Amino acid sequence: MKVHLQKILDQINAIPTIFFLAVLVRLLLMPFFAHEDIFSTYKRAENIAFHQQTLFVSPDVIPHLVEAINLRVISIFIPHDVIHQIHGDFRQITEVNTLLFFFKLPYLIAECIFWYILFFRYRKPQAFKPGDEWQLRRKPKLLSCILDA
Repeated sequence: MKVHLQKILDQINAIPTIFFLAVLVRLLLMPFFAHEDIFSTYKRAENIAFHQQTLFVSPDVIPHLVEAINLRVISIFIPHDVIHQIHGDFRQITEVNTLLFFFKLPYLIAECIFWYILFFRYRKPQAFKPGDEWQLRRKPKLLSCILDA
């Protein structure tokens, strides 16, 4: 029983290493792979951020607001004329890899925050005692994870 619990705790302790390797791989691959949907989403966000289009043109108000803010931040590093190229064919954008990296960065940050809350803030290995491995099999309640963090 103790050996089984120790294996589970060792696997839990390996999570930070796996997490950081996964983030590194995603950082390296982000500029090279995309679907055309990310450009269509940022086309609407670019109209909101730079061309004073109303935010309420689609039912997805919050994502467009976040992406419009992201485009404003990106415009600090990349000129607006390069960002404006997303209205054309995405295969002909001059800085497509840089744009993809910056477009995907908020999603990576949000995912890292989610996994940080789930694995680093929520887990309490000192609470596990021999014979309590049933606690490791329970599905954690996401809402309590977020509220306890």
